[in-house]
Amino acid sequence: MAKRTDIPNEQSYSSTVRKVLVVSNGSEVTTTNPLSIESQISSTYEHISTATTTVCKVGAGTLHGIAINNPSASTLTMYDNTTTGGTVIGSLVVTTKVTSPFFMAYNLSFSNGLTILTDTISDYTIIYE
Repeated sequence: MAKRTDIPNEQSYSSTVRKVLVVSNGSEVTTTNPLSIESQISSTYEHISTATTTVCKVGAGTLHGIAINNPSASTLTMYDNTTTGGTVIGSLVVTTKVTSPFFMAYNLSFSNGLTILTDTISDYTIIYE
């Protein structure tokens, strides 16, 4: 980058932003384009459309987010466990006033597993790795 002469005391510099992300399986993703990291992460999803208990993953991982595809009055509870008990990651109370589709970004680590409890028929997509 050339130094401009019309601004007093301006310093010449160049910079490269380097982003390193360590994903839950221990591998590193390094790039100078932060947007490309998301395309290198192998996420999985689970589509839930009934009142049920869903074990998405056994073991450690990352909950990236939840898409509410077709909202109805319902509650979704996320557990860091392989059953509905133990550590609650969070509860999502949905009303019919939510604009569809709607995405909640979490990017939270869990240790034991990821289990989702839905109390009524609704339409969710859980994104995790």
